[in-house]
Amino acid sequence: MPSLSAQRVDPDPSPFAVAATGVARRFGRASALRDISLSLPTGSCCVMVGANGSGKSTFIRILQGIQSRDAGELKVL
Repeated sequence: MPSLSAQRVDPDPSPFAVAATGVARRFGRASALRDISLSLPTGSCCVMVGANGSGKSTFIRILQGIQSRDAGELKVL
C-alpha cells in the first residue's frame, strides 16, 4: 500500500522572509526613512547598524506593523 504524506502548499512561495522596496516614513518635515529597499532571505540573520536617529527602530516598528509607512511596499513572511 502506498504511503500518504501531507505537504503545505504556499500559494505565493518566496525565498525571502522580508522584502522591502522604496519604504519611506516622515515625521512632519523630517524623513526618518527614505527609499529603503532590502531582501532578507528566509533563515538568514541580519544586523542593522547606524547612528542615533538614523531610522533603525522606525524600520523595525514598520516591519512589526506597529507603525505605518508613508510609501513603498513591504512583505513579511
